Amino acid sequence: MARTEAALPAAPAAPIEHAMRRDVGLLGLMFVSVGSIIGSGWLFGALYASQQAGPAALVSWGIGALFMLTLALIHAELGGAFPVAGGTARFPHYSHGSMVGYTSGWL
Repeated sequence: MARTEAALPAAPAAPIEHAMRRDVGLLGLMFVSVGSIIGSGWLFGALYASQQAGPAALVSWGIGALFMLTLALIHAELGGAFPVAGGTARFPHYSHGSMVGYTSGWL
């Protein structure tokens, strides 16, 4: 019986390395710095509110949460009714005109 040799697979190509660069540019460093400053700022807001108002600060946070929930539901409803990009500036533009839409887009 003749013996056949199985074809060996070709040698694999050199592995491709996908390494991340290990440097941080000026712009990246600036964004990290600003993000950390803004990220910790809201914690100090809660601290100062609780120092001034005591337990009533929880009530104010609850009222603020209800307002945010109401705004989120309004945006969801308007987003379904008017499927356009830029809803934060477009919805006031539709209801109150160009100047209000422009101003609310910048806020």
